[in-house]
Amino acid sequence: MQSVIVYIYTNKRKLKYLSIIILLLLLAFLSRSYCQSSYVFSQKQSLNINYIAPYGELKEYPDFDIYQQDYSITLKFNNKTWQLTQKDFTPNNNNHAINSAMQKYGRQGKYEEKLYYISKIKHQGFTIFQAYNFVFYKFDSVLQNIGNLVRTEPKNGVINFNPQNYPNMFSLKKEINGQKVDFETLYSDIDSEFNKEPNPVINIKTISIKPEITADYLLKATEKRSVFSTSFLSSVEERKHNIKLALSALNGYRLNAGEIGSFNAITGRRLKEKGYQEANIIKNGLFIPGLGGGVCQVSTTLYNALIRADLKVEEVHKHSIPVSYVELGFDAMVSGSSSDLKFKNTTMMPVFIRAYSQNGRAYIEIYGKSMENIILKPRKEIIKVIPNAGDIIEKDTTGEYKEHVEYIGDYYRVRTAHDGYEVKTYIQYYLNDVLVAEKLLRHIKYDPITGLLIEGTKPKPVIIPEPTPPQANKQNPL
Repeated sequence: MQSVIVYIYTNKRKLKYLSIIILLLLLAFLSRSYCQSSYVFSQKQSLNINYIAPYGELKEYPDFDIYQQDYSITLKFNNKTWQLTQKDFTPNNNNHAINSAMQKYGRQGKYEEKLYYISKIKHQGFTIFQAYNFVFYKFDSVLQNIGNLVRTEPKNGVINFNPQNYPNMFSLKKEINGQKVDFETLYSDIDSEFNKEPNPVINIKTISIKPEITADYLLKATEKRSVFSTSFLSSVEERKHNIKLALSALNGYRLNAGEIGSFNAITGRRLKEKGYQEANIIKNGLFIPGLGGGVCQVSTTLYNALIRADLKVEEVHKHSIPVSYVELGFDAMVSGSSSDLKFKNTTMMPVFIRAYSQNGRAYIEIYGKSMENIILKPRKEIIKVIPNAGDIIEKDTTGEYKEHVEYIGDYYRVRTAHDGYEVKTYIQYYLNDVLVAEKLLRHIKYDPITGLLIEGTKPKPVIIPEPTPPQANKQNPL
């Protein structure tokens, strides 16, 4: 009985030890499986060289021969050469948190070691870019610096405008493509050649960079968008001179897309030094002499060309009285820096101005992108007429007008009476002669102007007629 108890006790101990051994083996197997599964790489995980091996199995670091070959990578482009050696890829351990194994076996080895780890990293499913940038310190940064030296920026096509060469006013300069390194191909070529030898020479391939603006695109900016003219045939010579001078300043002007043009900025100040002469200007309903008289006719002509070209007018002013050379509501007064005509190029292409005079008329043509069969026509609507109050008579007590009037009962007209107007102006859009849209341009009011007559202050001298001598009687000879 005692021997039976001893046997049972002994077997229980063996079973216990056996169970412990089985449990330890199971734990070891699970631990090995966990370690293998926990090192499935993703692009966001860091690499651990201990677990990079040919077919997923664990391997220790290879025992590389201490007499490994040095390596270099030579890149060529046209007549330029860059040779990258081991010193170009030496890591700065103070600035990069990489473990000692990476430093020792990934980035500090020579050719065979580099090749080995590149192969293993790619085997794990990583890209050529990731493999080389792990094994070679700042590899992409070095290539990007070379890429900056290879890169050339594209040059846009250029359009030149010279209205003096009418009708061949436009000349085009062809665009030039730029180039940049094809980094995807470069990485592939480096990988291919580096696997063949430790000192490969690779010719850098490039891809074109297309310019944003081509000559063919700019050719579309040569269409005539509008033309408008006004007559100055009856003007005095000084006024004609000023009109031609302002037209000359506008001629050839270019306004790029989105830019704002200023009539005063383009034509400059009206000064004698710039050739302007005195001619009548309108001020508070009066015609008075002033430098640059007649320039407002040019700004008015430009305004009417602008609205017909569908360009946005940012600033415009009316005269104090209607003018004779354009329809009511379509004038554009300018005066020094206080009143300007400003306009914006709202198209996607440059616009160009041709301004000239011919047969006593001022012409302004605007060129740019085609209007696509859209024709713009102006329209005015007179809301009401405001009657003037007639004339008032003032005595020339100061003698200001003594050259024009001297005596009581004689009059000199300083200001003509004008009715006032409230008027709206519109621009209409026609497509194939069908009105498709209408836009309000201005709602303005011209105040009525009272006439002004100046009367002399001296009494008229009394003129006593000389007496007529009596005629002698004629006697009848018979």
